[in-house]
Amino acid sequence: MLADGTELPFTVTARENGRVDQQVNVFPDRESQDAVRSRLADSHSRERILREENERYHKEEISIDHALAALMVRGAVKMTPFIHQRTWRLPCEGTLIEVSDYTSPNKTALVFRVTNQDRDKLWKLMEARLVTASTGAEWPFALRTDNAEIAPGSTGTIAVVADLSAFDFKKGAEKLVLQLFRADGLMVAAVTLEEMPMRK
Repeated sequence: MLADGTELPFTVTARENGRVDQQVNVFPDRESQDAVRSRLADSHSRERILREENERYHKEEISIDHALAALMVRGAVKMTPFIHQRTWRLPCEGTLIEVSDYTSPNKTALVFRVTNQDRDKLWKLMEARLVTASTGAEWPFALRTDNAEIAPGSTGTIAVVADLSAFDFKKGAEKLVLQLFRADGLMVAAVTLEEMPMRK
């Protein structure tokens, strides 16, 4: 209900399981100054978001790490400098996750093979973070997936490549942690990266 008593029924929905905090502005007169200002502000905001996305896509196109991640997600390990170190499984309800760790001089790669064991729901990756264990500060990385959604009973691949040449491991005291979150916000993987000699 508006201040003048006018009732306007409407429904506000969010993306599935998304954490959203939004303000909705309602203007009875679409041509009023306030309504025009609001639309202009929305246009500027959308333009900024699109510009940032375009810049990110451009950086990814020329990024060596993103190119390596694209090869890793396709299983083309022989076309990269990476050497396989180990493979293990992570416990996660409704999902089977197999992780393979690869290293090369100054870089590391993690490949996640995610099998959706839920009979009814799609599996979606919401977010990935690479952070320092002590402070939570973010560290840059490249990520590629072969499927935006993983159907029930199917398997998808996620590849992450990070350049660790500038990271100060402080003689083992500092570590990086890669975290994966699925669409419902649950953290499904937390893999600690430590400085280690590359196995030949």
